[in-house]
Amino acid sequence: MKKETNQIIRTSHIRTILNHIDNTTETLILFDLDKTLIKPEKIDNLELLLAKKALKKLIKGISSIAAQEDAFVSLLEEENITMKAVEDETADIIKTIQNRGITTWCITARFPSLIDHTIKHLLSVDIDFSHSKLADETFSIATRYSCEFKHGIIFCGRGNNKGDILIRLLKKLAYNPEKIILIDDHLHNLTTLQDATHAHNIEFLGIHYDRLKPFDQNQFIAAWPLLLHPDET
Repeated sequence: MKKETNQIIRTSHIRTILNHIDNTTETLILFDLDKTLIKPEKIDNLELLLAKKALKKLIKGISSIAAQEDAFVSLLEEENITMKAVEDETADIIKTIQNRGITTWCITARFPSLIDHTIKHLLSVDIDFSHSKLADETFSIATRYSCEFKHGIIFCGRGNNKGDILIRLLKKLAYNPEKIILIDDHLHNLTTLQDATHAHNIEFLGIHYDRLKPFDQNQFIAAWPLLLHPDET
């Protein structure tokens, strides 16, 4: 297979990743979580609900990162949100890759406080990273905001750079993949990993997954008056 050096492609189909892997190179494949692997089953715009909850907490004087974490935890617990796979074949594609002996991890901006919820969400759609290489290791990574690796999932938390977190984790694990592939719905995450791998001479392929619509910030901005002055509407 032709070497893919530090590039980013775009797709709406998760099976595209199968065209870019082989068993001749030690490859680490990373899957983003929300809006890449799973999505809420009955909620159209989870980000808008989270943003509203976080803003209410910010108004009470909680820091931005803490407000986002509290909002996510409370939303999942209060609403009993169930998840489904973004595509019908998502789980099968991951199993196909895993059965070929290729290391697969998940990397998410979710907080470590959501570990149990996250594992439950993934297992509910028949996705399991706990048997991947080094997945039995558990590490907390020293950063400004809490970050943890557990069951083959990197919980980066908001405010951390996915590229920086991954390089730190690889060093801790003494794991040196020759190639890294990341599939993520946020271009920013792909570029941070692209920069990090380039700096460490690791072959990289980023896959910008655009199957679902991005969060419309205008919806959140339109909701501000109601959130800030609920008694005036």
